[in-house]
Amino acid sequence: MTTMPTSAEARAAAKWGMQTAADNAGEPWQDSALAALHRYLRLHKTMFVDDLWDALPPCDSDRALGAVIKDAARQGWMAKLKVPGVHPDAFVARPSARSNGTPKPVWRSALYNQQETP
Repeated sequence: MTTMPTSAEARAAAKWGMQTAADNAGEPWQDSALAALHRYLRLHKTMFVDDLWDALPPCDSDRALGAVIKDAARQGWMAKLKVPGVHPDAFVARPSARSNGTPKPVWRSALYNQQETP
């Protein structure tokens, strides 16, 4: 009988998969994608991953974007768009066509309307 992984094991496996996809995409792709995300966030109040793909360089794996998104969030460029009055951890999500309808967060840009610095 197969046992279900714990939440911690599932999170660790997801983190490993995301990092593996990013490593396979290569550092040049990650750098280009991060720069494209930065430009996108300066021009848009919100960001949903399906709307971002046209601004990104081609990549063999859609999963590679996860590490770029996490990096941008850690740098404070964006935060999940919260749902007021529901729960402190509730955030807005939409089904992603590129992820078989899996709900993905809508992000609020912290860079909107900022000028590009040289």
